[in-house]
Amino acid sequence: MQAYLTFMALRLQECHRILKPDGSLYLHCDPHAAHYLKQLLDCVFGSLNFRNEIIWRIGWVSGYKTQKRGWIRNHDTLLYYVRSHAAFKKFNKEYLPYPEDYVRRDGKKPTGKGFPIEDTWNCHSGDELHSEMLKSFSTKKTGWPTEKPLDLLERIIKASSNEGDMVLDPFCGCATAMVAAERLGRQWAGVDIDETAVGITLKRLQDVSDTAAHNVDLDGFREGLPTVHLPPGPPKRTDPDRPVRSPRIRVIRWHELGKGERRPCPGCDRPKYFDDFDLDHIVPRAKGGLDADENLQLLCSSCNRVKGQRLTMTELRKHIQTERKFELAEQTLKL
Repeated sequence: MQAYLTFMALRLQECHRILKPDGSLYLHCDPHAAHYLKQLLDCVFGSLNFRNEIIWRIGWVSGYKTQKRGWIRNHDTLLYYVRSHAAFKKFNKEYLPYPEDYVRRDGKKPTGKGFPIEDTWNCHSGDELHSEMLKSFSTKKTGWPTEKPLDLLERIIKASSNEGDMVLDPFCGCATAMVAAERLGRQWAGVDIDETAVGITLKRLQDVSDTAAHNVDLDGFREGLPTVHLPPGPPKRTDPDRPVRSPRIRVIRWHELGKGERRPCPGCDRPKYFDDFDLDHIVPRAKGGLDADENLQLLCSSCNRVKGQRLTMTELRKHIQTERKFELAEQTLKL
């Protein structure tokens, strides 16, 4: 967690530096880091510039998740900060339309704009912002593991910017914020260190445009807004200290696990075949880890899913040990 917060502190300071006086920042996080990031943002932006903690309900609960012992986690957090008081004048309040059968307590039809949107999102049928991860059969998913709904980003951008304003996503992932900004007539810029994210971004922007990826003009040129230009590929480092990744690193790490058709996973110690392993970043890229040989290891697919971008190897092993204790206790009770 200390490494992650150090990584985020540097980037949040830069976001604060380049943000205009009437600009806003929205930071998406889960409960593991939300309280730490709130304190960090208070230091960078000032506690008086904190505006809201928005609770985004991820969606419906089904399957294995319903078997959890205890309260089921079903939300993420958006921390909303402003650069200065000038941002209040730019905020565009949004409303949800009244249902067709809605009447006031006096029996009359409402005449207002609708229900003003609160700081709890996707909490009733009139406000659907389900996570893309729940839509197993969706054909619109890009394959990026933390993809957000386009409607979610459009809501944020509509509320805190006007046409022609600049939107920056410093962790752009699969370009959802960039596509949303373009659809709403904003200028935009996206940054990501991950080569996979860059590839998905270029493909997505190309798919929603009428021209090649190196000269994209989404939805046609609009007067007053410049044509969007993208490079044909991501920039590459040429300095002698750049991280090196061997094309045979997967095979190299396999040989380091021992001998035999099945070899122990560094996470759970269970013997697995070569095809059962995924290449994992020991320190996640999202937390500053390099895409280099010294930061790559093999983990079985199940351990890799559990570790994700939030657990260290020590935390992963403790998690697995705890799960095994619970399994053993349940088996003992059944006996």
